[in-house]
Amino acid sequence: MKMIKDLDPPGPLAVVSRGYGRKRRGVIEVKEGSDYRQVGDEPLMIKKNFPHTPVIVSKNRHRGARAAVSAGARAVLLDDGFQSWELKRDMDIVLIDSRDPFGGGKILPFGRLREPVEALKRADAVIITRCNCDEDTGVEETRKKVRSYTGAEIFTSYDKITGFREVFGTGEAGPDFIRGKNVLSFSAVGGNERFRDMIKSLGGRIIEKIEKIDHYKWKRGDIKQIEKIASAGSLVAVTTEKDAVKLAGFKPFNCYWARLETVIEEQKRWKEKINEVFS
Repeated sequence: MKMIKDLDPPGPLAVVSRGYGRKRRGVIEVKEGSDYRQVGDEPLMIKKNFPHTPVIVSKNRHRGARAAVSAGARAVLLDDGFQSWELKRDMDIVLIDSRDPFGGGKILPFGRLREPVEALKRADAVIITRCNCDEDTGVEETRKKVRSYTGAEIFTSYDKITGFREVFGTGEAGPDFIRGKNVLSFSAVGGNERFRDMIKSLGGRIIEKIEKIDHYKWKRGDIKQIEKIASAGSLVAVTTEKDAVKLAGFKPFNCYWARLETVIEEQKRWKEKINEVFS
């Protein structure tokens, strides 16, 4: 999200994503009222945050980019497009998780890497993410290893919760809202534990947690269980923004989603770097 805000293209910007886990195939332009099951949870989340930005989902990124241009885009941001060989990019930005920077060091299916670490030589910029996970994230060690593979500029980032919003309403609250409260945390993201840690860092007490794998599609039984546990224990139910977009079809109940912001620490240098492509 922060990356989109920082861009300053010479004309309209569009986002192209694969739309992981969606049922509907083909090239689709995401609308604010789209069903996440048809377009993917992350593309819908992006669209809701940037309603005036075209968001296109397409397994074939070349077709997706052409659709973006047809929608009026002068610049296209590819979500997860480092291996999209069908498109020539002006800039490749690689994100590396400080907690697990090199995916076990092995390529799929034996590890989590999609290609060898040496592929970092293609990167124009590298962002080491989640640098505030704990006091010993190994950021400097990661930086040194990345530097051994690429001459790209290296940046660091951290996440913070800037506030909370009602899932089934319009109420908003600041980050202090959760302080001292007993919380039921439920999430289906790649960093469930990290999400809980962020709630705790704001003074929330995690009493119960319900966690699923990334992109999990919540079922009616799951939501009934969440509502029952929260009500019985007088707990504040809190989830992620990505999960919140998947709850629209359920019966409303009292719960909140946490607004997350990613902060690039080298902000001035970062803005200069990503806007090089537009100069």
